[in-house]
Parts: sequence; C-alpha cells; structure tokens
Amino acid sequence: MEHSVLVAFVLYFLAAEAVILAGCWRLFGPRRTGSSLSRSYVNAVLGGQVLIPLCWQALKMVWVMLTDVQRADVLAVLHVGFMAPVVVLQVLIVVGGVWGWKWVRNYRLRMVHLVAISLVVTQAALGHECPVNEFERGLRGGDLANLEGASAIGRFCNRLIYYRVEDVRIILIPYAVFGVVVIASWYWVRPDAPHGSPGR
Repeated sequence: MEHSVLVAFVLYFLAAEAVILAGCWRLFGPRRTGSSLSRSYVNAVLGGQVLIPLCWQALKMVWVMLTDVQRADVLAVLHVGFMAPVVVLQVLIVVGGVWGWKWVRNYRLRMVHLVAISLVVTQAALGHECPVNEFERGLRGGDLANLEGASAIGRFCNRLIYYRVEDVRIILIPYAVFGVVVIASWYWVRPDAPHGSPGR
C-alpha cells in the first residue's frame, strides 16, 4: 500500500505542477515575445506551490473516509478519465483533418496524445498490467470482476476498461492497432511544426 501511495503522490504532484504552470502562464504569462515574466506570474506560481501540499492533505482526508469499494470505484472512473480522452481525441483528429479544423494540428496537443498512447502500448508490450488495475484489484479483494457493492458509475467504468484475459500481452493487439492509427494520423493530419509553421 505504501508503494501505491507513493505512486499516487508522484502522479498527483506532476499533474498539479503542470496545471499550475500552464494555468499561470495562460493567465499571467508574457503577452508578447521577448517580454519578461510579470510579478503576478511569479506570485501565482509560488502560491500554487503552497496549494499543492494543502490539496494533497485534503484529498488524503477524503480518501481515508471512503470504503475500499468506493476507492476502487474512484480508480475506475479516473482510469476511464485517462482512456476516454485519448480515444475521443483520435476520432476528433481524423474528423478534424477532413473538416479542416486547425486545433487538431496543435503540436503540443498531438505530442501529449502520442506520448499517452505510447506509454500504454509499451506497458502492454512488456507484459505489465496497468498499475491502476493492480490497485483496483487489491481494493476489490483480489478480483477486478468482483463488483459487489460498487456504484453504478463504478460498475460501468470497470466493465468498460477491464477485460478478462489469461495473458496480459493479448491486450497488446488492440493497443498496437490503435497506436499505429495514432502514428499514421501524424501523416494523414500533420500537426503544425513546433516553431509554429503549419504542417502539410
């Protein structure tokens, strides 16, 4: 359990830092190229560093109040919250390429999307089960299919993402196919170049 708490904290910390830095940059960052960082930006980022541990403590207090089944449901929902945007975004990239939507060519967005699916495919290729599945299995008494006491949304999310297979590597096939589609879309719907010149 200590290992799972450490992994959860690291993921929380990285996500929180990314949100704070991106949000503060958007709200208080330089408005023109070459201008220096404003005092508001620096203060907002520093203030965010105080919020990170405070929010972690609040989340821990809420987590402790939940039952194991409720915690497993939360993990299932978060798991779908990661997977669904990756799949939906790929569909939107293809549709956007046909309809000429410029935002689907955003380089940063496409890079994050590529990294996300690459992590999933690499994990499956190495024969490792997703850590979130492992945590959820532990909370459900050693069986991911044990949905006794689960909420409707937890039951739905669990069934949506969990497949009963003897060998984890079997999951590699659909993941690899999806990964190929993602890579191919970099040629079908080319993202803008990092420096801002449009892709072809």
